[in-house]
Amino acid sequence: MTFKPLRILLVEDDFFIAETLAREIRAEGDTVVGPFADIHEAIQYVGLVQAAILDVLVQDETSFSLADSLIHHEVPFIFLTESDPRLIPVRFADRHIYAKPSPATPLLHDLHQQHRAIVSQDGNNLEAAVIEMIHRARDLMPNCDIPRDCKAAS
Repeated sequence: MTFKPLRILLVEDDFFIAETLAREIRAEGDTVVGPFADIHEAIQYVGLVQAAILDVLVQDETSFSLADSLIHHEVPFIFLTESDPRLIPVRFADRHIYAKPSPATPLLHDLHQQHRAIVSQDGNNLEAAVIEMIHRARDLMPNCDIPRDCKAAS
């Protein structure tokens, strides 16, 4: 499956889990922002990422305020936890929760699906508008140096 790489915020205070996930995320072609073991440091990057993986309990505090900020910025995320998932507030009932440790592949698949859903439902998305304009321009003025453009014009 072809996908556009994402910038993924990784918030995990267990060094070994964070390093393993970061390595696996990079191996899959995405970019890791972090990993962070501090909620207050991580929250500064919310506007710079396209998805996030959040440990529920980081140091002595929860990542729920960070999750709220991600929701506000329409950034998809998933939770990781060793605790009982029922401890997560009801306001996050529609969010996916994975047990720690988890391999990165299913987490990334989930995040990419969430990201595609947000991009496709956002009709005012600048990236989608630019891509559509490029396709229309190719239809109107094909570039014969690009074989697929000349085939379309024929």
